[in-house]
Amino acid sequence: MNEDVLQQIRANARLVIAKLGPYSGVQAGGVQFGYNRASVEYLTRLIEKLRQEDANRPEPPETLVSTLGSFFGECLAAATGGTWYLDEELGLYGIALVSPKGQKHSAFPFSKIAKQFANGVEGGDSVLGMYDIVVDALATGKMDS
Repeated sequence: MNEDVLQQIRANARLVIAKLGPYSGVQAGGVQFGYNRASVEYLTRLIEKLRQEDANRPEPPETLVSTLGSFFGECLAAATGGTWYLDEELGLYGIALVSPKGQKHSAFPFSKIAKQFANGVEGGDSVLGMYDIVVDALATGKMDS
């Protein structure tokens, strides 16, 4: 993966922490807004709020999807030990995941952010849902099934 792209992704993720953290309310129980489940839960609620406020907009700005996707990907990587990579066949940046038995899997955070904006939680697209499924599947070995 291009080091410049990776640095931009990480800068975007830090920007989300700096800008959204103070407003998120994620500071209870010693948990700060960052690369954790509580912050992904806030992100899910934020996307739903933005969807409602911009109901007439056909799709969110690409920069918003890119910035929030960078943050979401860093959350997935932190929770799973995954790493960023470019899937050259799909032309998408994703998180490479390796199960306890060595099976390789991928998660595509930018795509999931865009899908939640398009379909919403009620349409079956939740970044928190994806986060929970990926983290649980790796932790329990379900990805090896």
